[in-house]
Amino acid sequence: MNFLTKPFPAFREPKQVVQSAILFGLFVALFLGVFKPFGLEGLGENLLLIAAGYGVITSVCMLMIQWLTPKLFPNFYREEHWTTGREIVQTMANIVLIAVGNWMYSWALGFFDANWYSFVVFLGFTLAVGIIPVSIQVLIRQNSYQRKYSKSSDAINLQIAERTADARDSRAIQISDENGKVVLETAPEKIIAAESADNYVKIYSLADNGASNEMIRTTLAALEDMLANDPRFFRTHRSWLVNLGRIEKVSGNARGYTLRLDGFQSEIPVARGRIAAFDEVMGKF
Repeated sequence: MNFLTKPFPAFREPKQVVQSAILFGLFVALFLGVFKPFGLEGLGENLLLIAAGYGVITSVCMLMIQWLTPKLFPNFYREEHWTTGREIVQTMANIVLIAVGNWMYSWALGFFDANWYSFVVFLGFTLAVGIIPVSIQVLIRQNSYQRKYSKSSDAINLQIAERTADARDSRAIQISDENGKVVLETAPEKIIAAESADNYVKIYSLADNGASNEMIRTTLAALEDMLANDPRFFRTHRSWLVNLGRIEKVSGNARGYTLRLDGFQSEIPVARGRIAAFDEVMGKF
């Protein structure tokens, strides 16, 4: 069951959510309208309108699961925690909610009586039909993403292994807080990474006595602007900015990349939306 804990990308951009919901609802409506399963051929001229109703319910249910629930449970849906198991659970939750919605719609149309037996049969049939193809589809996607990002991370690691000593300007840089007061002055190569922490930024750096960190009251975006003229620094994630010269290894998984930095114990994620830019900048670094 280890495959259930493997990383999986969480595709929840609003545009993607709406598009997938509309397309799936349209597919359901067309399928029912064209093939007329479950005795629908007897509906005559009302068939297309009723089929459209099933499609609308399907789209609304998908939007509720994929758009509303992430807003209600943001910690559960954090991308860095998203796994194959969670993807399967969410997809099955989609199927269950769609089944419930369409059962209620079928009952309202008078296709059968509203009782626990008809509900359990309707839901059981939906789950039995859906669980195997859903699991297979998710696993195929997971393996596809895994191969894609593992291959590209291997190429980056070859570049890192062949990298020569960094001869860039090592003059001290100044980092200011939100009031413009200089609170840290250090050589750029000594900065390992910076992490967003509410209204503060935690800067991890190398000192004479080893690794250290300092909390500065500012935003990661403001820090990124301060370091914009130095190509060593790259925003990998909404919560992380790293020194590219400190990267020791790039690991690829189905969710994208994670970085291991010299002098830093934890792995740092590269957001899916930043992967193309990261590939480009590492190719030139």
